[in-house]
Amino acid sequence: MASHRVQHQLAKQLEINAAGTALVATPRPTTLQNPTPQQPFPTYHIGYNPLSNVGRVAQAIPPRPANGHGSAHPFEMLAEENLHPVLFRLEPGPDRLHGVPVPLLVDQATGLIEHGNGGRPLRFFSHLPRWIAANVSGMLMELWIRLDPRVEMSDIIDRVNAQAQVKMPRANTLIMRRIRFREIINVPALSPGRQMPTANEVQLIGNLSREQILLNTAMAVDLAGNRLLQPRLVNGKTILGYIDSGLAVDHYIADFCLPIPIPSGRMVVSLELRKRLQTLARRRGLGNTPTDYHKLSRDLAPSWWVKKGEARPMADLDGKSHEEFVGDLLGQHPPATARARVRRPVLPSAAAAATVPPTLPLPAAPMVPMQPPRTSAGAAPPIFPPTPLSGARNAAALFHCPGQANAASGTAVPAGATVNSGLIDPRLLVAASTTMATSSAVPGVGGLSAGASGAGVRRFHVVTPTGTSNYVEAATAEAARQVARPASSSQTAADHGNRSDPGAGGYVWGEEEARAARYLREFIARGG
Repeated sequence: MASHRVQHQLAKQLEINAAGTALVATPRPTTLQNPTPQQPFPTYHIGYNPLSNVGRVAQAIPPRPANGHGSAHPFEMLAEENLHPVLFRLEPGPDRLHGVPVPLLVDQATGLIEHGNGGRPLRFFSHLPRWIAANVSGMLMELWIRLDPRVEMSDIIDRVNAQAQVKMPRANTLIMRRIRFREIINVPALSPGRQMPTANEVQLIGNLSREQILLNTAMAVDLAGNRLLQPRLVNGKTILGYIDSGLAVDHYIADFCLPIPIPSGRMVVSLELRKRLQTLARRRGLGNTPTDYHKLSRDLAPSWWVKKGEARPMADLDGKSHEEFVGDLLGQHPPATARARVRRPVLPSAAAAATVPPTLPLPAAPMVPMQPPRTSAGAAPPIFPPTPLSGARNAAALFHCPGQANAASGTAVPAGATVNSGLIDPRLLVAASTTMATSSAVPGVGGLSAGASGAGVRRFHVVTPTGTSNYVEAATAEAARQVARPASSSQTAADHGNRSDPGAGGYVWGEEEARAARYLREFIARGG
C-alpha cells in the first residue's frame, strides 16, 4: 500500500498536456528479469568534518596513468546494468552541503597543493579520482556532480588526463556527453543554469508520466507493487527494459519536509509553457498531438530557443509574448536558488608551495555499502565521518546575509546592508589558496572582516544593478581584484553541463556581471 506521502502527492492537480490534446497511448514498460546481483554502491562521504574549517586535505596521489586512462575512484561499479539511484532524481532534495567550503587537494608525499590542467589548484572531493580518463562517460560525470552539488565541471576538466598522444576533449564535448545521457533516461538537469525553460526541458518533462513527476523520479512507477522500476541501458543509447530497483515509490520524496515542494516551480513553468505551445500549434492547424508544437515556425517559438529570436505577442492566445507569459509564471513560481559556482584563479605551483603550511594527512573515509531499500522514511545517508580535522580556511568566502552564520568563519556577519539574495553571482567569486596567517591590514581594500579574528581579511560590499546586495571576503587585495575581474575565456568556456538548449556549452559575460564587477572595482579603489 502506498504511503500517505504518495497518496497526498498523487491527489495533487497536475496536467501535462493542454486541453484538447489527443493523447497517445503509452506502452507499458517491458519488465526484465533481475540480473545477477551487482556490486552495491558505497554511501558518499565528503571525507572530512565540515564543521572544522578544513582548508586543505592531503591524499596519496597515484602516478599518471598511460594512454589517457583514469585512476581509481570509489564508484567504479557504475555501469549500464548498474545505475546509481541518484541519476533518476528530477528535483534535488534538501542540500545538506550548502555553504560548506571545499578544501584544496594536497599531495600527501610532498605537502604541496596539487594543480590540474590550466594551472588551477585542485579541490578535494573524496569521490573524484586524481586522473580522469579522456573518454570519461557522461553517465559517470553526471553521477559525480549529483553526489556532491559543490562539484563543478571545472573540477572534472582540470583532472582530465590529457597527454601528447591523447587529445584533450573540449569542455563542450564533455558537457554534451552529460546532456545525451540525461536525454536517454528522460532526466532534466538537476540544477539548470537558466530560469527560462529550454526546449530540451520542455520535451523531457513531457516524456514523463504524471506519477513520475509527482513522485520526483524518472524511474517507471509501479503503484500496485509499491516499487520503482529502473531502466537498463544497452549500448549507452537505448533502454532495453526495466528491472526492480528495490526502492519504494516514495523514495525520491521521502527527504522533503511537508508540504512536499513537488512539482517544483521549474516543473510548473515548463509544463505551462508546453501546454501554451500545444494550444498555439492546434490553433494554427498544425495538429493536436502532444508533440505537434515542434512544427511551430521559428517566429512562433520562444525567442530564447532560436538564434537571434525576437519576442512577439501571440494574438491567437492571450496577446502576450512567450517571454511575458513565462515572466508572469516565474513571479508566481520562483525557481529554486541556483547552485553556487566558484571561480578558481590560476596559482603557480611554486608560489602556492611557499604559502601553504604543512598539512596533516587525511585517513581514508570509510565507504559503507549502500542498501537500495530505504530503511525509514526521511532517513538521510551520512555525508561526512565524525573524525574532527583542522586546517586553514579558503582565502575567499561569501557572507550570505547579515546576522547569518558564516560557514567559513563560524561567526555571524554584522548587519549593514539589505541582502535580497543568498548568493552573489559565482562568476564574481574567487577561492584562492592564500593562507590567513598574517594579521596586517590589506592597504586600500575595505575594512577588516569581523568574521576573521586576527587575520588580514577584508570584507567587500557588492551591489548589482538589480539591487542585490552581497558581502565578499578576501584575504588579499589581489584576491579581491580577482573577485571583481571578469572570468577569462578558459574559465567561462563551460556552462557546467546544466543547460540543455541548442546553445549549451558556454555562457557570455553579460552586462549585469560586468556592471557588478565595475561596482566592486570602484568600491576597492575608494578604499571601502
